[in-house]
Amino acid sequence: VESCCIGVGSAQVMLKAVLPDPIFSIRCVDEMEIATQSDLDSAQRALAEVLPQKAPKALELLQALPPPSEGELADLKAKELSCILSGDTAVEVLRDTKRDFMVFSLRVRRPEDVIDAPTMLELQQVLSGIYSNEAFRMGAEYAVRSTGPEQAHGGFAGTAKQPAALGDEVGLFRGPDGQQMNACLPLYISAAHFARVRVQIKPILGYFFTLDPLGYKGDQTIALYGILGSMLCFHAGVGPGGGKRDFCGAWAHWVVEDFTRLCAGIRPIALEYLEKGGFGGTPRGDLLDDFLRSPEGRTKERVTSLSVVIGWAASVAAEPSKQFYMAFVEELWRRNFTSLHKGQPREPILEVLERLLYGACAEGAASGEEALNVDHLAKNRAAKDREFAQWACYLRGECPKKMAEEMRRKYGSGARAGPEVEGLASTDTAYSPRTLLAYEDAPAYFDEVVEAELAKIRHQNAFAAALYEGRPFGEGFTGSEKRLMLIQALQFVGNDVVNEAVEKGRYLDTFSYLTSMHDPEHGRTAESCICGQLHERFEQHRKEKFSAYVEQRNALRTAQRILVQAVLTGKLDGVSVIAEGTSWACCPLETARRLQEAVGEEAFAKIELLMNGTWGHVYRESDKPNRHGHCNSNPNEQLVVKF
Repeated sequence: VESCCIGVGSAQVMLKAVLPDPIFSIRCVDEMEIATQSDLDSAQRALAEVLPQKAPKALELLQALPPPSEGELADLKAKELSCILSGDTAVEVLRDTKRDFMVFSLRVRRPEDVIDAPTMLELQQVLSGIYSNEAFRMGAEYAVRSTGPEQAHGGFAGTAKQPAALGDEVGLFRGPDGQQMNACLPLYISAAHFARVRVQIKPILGYFFTLDPLGYKGDQTIALYGILGSMLCFHAGVGPGGGKRDFCGAWAHWVVEDFTRLCAGIRPIALEYLEKGGFGGTPRGDLLDDFLRSPEGRTKERVTSLSVVIGWAASVAAEPSKQFYMAFVEELWRRNFTSLHKGQPREPILEVLERLLYGACAEGAASGEEALNVDHLAKNRAAKDREFAQWACYLRGECPKKMAEEMRRKYGSGARAGPEVEGLASTDTAYSPRTLLAYEDAPAYFDEVVEAELAKIRHQNAFAAALYEGRPFGEGFTGSEKRLMLIQALQFVGNDVVNEAVEKGRYLDTFSYLTSMHDPEHGRTAESCICGQLHERFEQHRKEKFSAYVEQRNALRTAQRILVQAVLTGKLDGVSVIAEGTSWACCPLETARRLQEAVGEEAFAKIELLMNGTWGHVYRESDKPNRHGHCNSNPNEQLVVKF
C-alpha cells in the first residue's frame, strides 16, 4: 500500500497509506466472482489474511496492557514452558511480544451443525505439548497451503445426526506424541498471559469453532465449557480407548487445571451473554443455579449439552451435591432414553412406567381385563334361554304371525333389539381401580425393573460415570430414589413432551419433593406427589379401555350363551335352528374343549345332557329295509347308536 497525491482544484492533497479495514477486506471477498477452484483458493487466502486481532482497537488494548511482573516471569521460568515448534519459552512470549500467547493442541470433529450450535463440536483427543499461537498459526497456514484445507483441519465432517469419521491422516502436523492435531485453545498460565487472551478471545473462539476468526457468536463462549467438561470426563477415565485412561498423568492434570482457570476467567463474558437472553433465548443468571433451581433450566432448549454443565460446575469450583447429582443424572437418563426411543411408539415406555407404579400386577393389565372376573358372572335362567330361542325363530322368520307381532311389540327393532342378557358386567360396578404402590411394597421387583431399563442406556451413561463415581449408572442412590428418577426420566421422554410439561408445571423437581415432602399419615409423600398425576392419567385411560372391553366381553358372552347350545344340540328350547335340530355327536375333542372353556364346565355339562339323536349309518328316508333287513325303524345296532 503506497501513499498517493491527488489534485483538488489548484491544491495538491497527499493521502497517507493506511491498511484496509478487515470489514472492507471481507466485503471485497464477498463480491468476488468464484467460478473455479483457483478462485476459491484465492478467496480463502484473502480471508485467512484478515486478522481481527490485529485491528487498531485490539492492538491498542494489547498495547495498553501492563507488562508481566517479575514475580510472574519467575514463576513461568520455573515451569519451563516452551513452544515445541519455535522453541520460544513462555517467558519470552510474554516479554518480547504484545499479542502472542501459549496454546495446547486438540483433535476435534466439526459437524456442519457447529456453525449454529457450537456445543455439537466433538472433542476426540487432547494432545501433548504446548505451542505459541504465532508458531501454531504459521504451521497451520503451511499445512493448508501444502495439503489443502480439508486435509489440514478436516473441514466440516457430516452432521450431528449423520456424523462422518475424521480420517487418521487429517491434521495440521504431528505433535511429540505422534498424533495429528487440527485445533488449539489458549492456556491461562498467569494473569498477564490471560489478559492478552481475554482481549482476543472472540476471534480465537470464532476460528476454533467455525474456521473463521470473524465467525464468533456468543454461544461459542458457553460451548467452551462443554470442551472443559469433555476434558474432565476424559481425564477421569473415559476416552477414545473405550474407557481406558488415555488422557492422564501429571501433564494432563496440569492442562485440565489450567484450562479450568481460563474458563473461570471467561465466565463474566458468559454471564453477560446469558443475562441478555443468549443461549436459549431467555435471560438468566448463573447457568448452574438455573440448572439446579427447577427442571425448566435442564431442558435441551436451555442446555443443549450436559458437558457444558460439567465444565461450568468445575469452573466455579462447585462441589457436587446430592441435589446436583440427582438433577444431572435424571436429565442424563431422560436425554438418553429420548435418543433410544426416538421415532418409536410410546407403548413400551408406558408399559415400563406401569410396572414402576403398580408392580407385578401391571403385567398385561393395560386393558383392564384383570378388573373383570367373567367366570363369576351369573348365567341366564331357563326362561331367559327360551326367550332367546323364540327370538332366534323370529329372526329366521319361522314364528307364527301372531308370535312375530308380539316379538316386534315386545323387543322393537334395530341393532340392539332383543331380550336382555342376564349377568352382564357393568362398567361402574365391575371396574376395580389399581393402587399406587410405595417402593417398600415390592423393593426387589422395582430394583429389577430399574436395573433392566438402565442397562439399555449404560453405554450412553458411561461418559461421565468415572468423573461422578458411577452415579450415571445409578450407584450412590437408594432404590427408592432410583425408581422415582427413572419414572421422571421415562414419563418425560421427548423434547416436546418435557417442554410442554415444564410449561404447564407438571414436571416436579425430584430432589425438592424427596427432601421436603414426607407426611405419610396424610398421604403426602414424594411418591404420591410425583406419581399422582401419572397415576390419574393411567387410570383414566385404563377405565376408557375397560369400558370398551366390557362391551366386547358382554357381546361375546351373549353369543356364547346362545350359540354353544345351538352348535352342540342343533336346537334352542326345542326349536331346530342348526342342521335340522341334529346334535353334533361327532364334535372333535379339541373343539369340544374350547366350547367348554367358553361357557364353563357346569354349563357345558347341562348342554351335553340336552344332546340326543342318532349317530352312525344313514338309511333311506323311505324306511324301506335293505338286503340285510335293516332300516331307520330297525337299524343295525353295531352300526347305529342312539343317544
